[in-house]
Amino acid sequence: MGIAAGAMGIALGHELMHREGWIERLMADALMIMVTYHHFCIEHVHGHHRRLATPEDPATARDGESLY
Repeated sequence: MGIAAGAMGIALGHELMHREGWIERLMADALMIMVTYHHFCIEHVHGHHRRLATPEDPATARDGESLY
């Protein structure tokens, strides 16, 4: 139950962190803090989104890179 709630909380928190309203972003922070993953809010928005599809983004697959 904890794993399922954590996984669903992270997915919901991810969606909420993209909202413009401060209440939604506060809820995203609260959800991520509960699963000790708050750093994701900072890195995802201020790191990944700014460097998307560039060599500096570690979350973007390289050309020809396999899933594994």
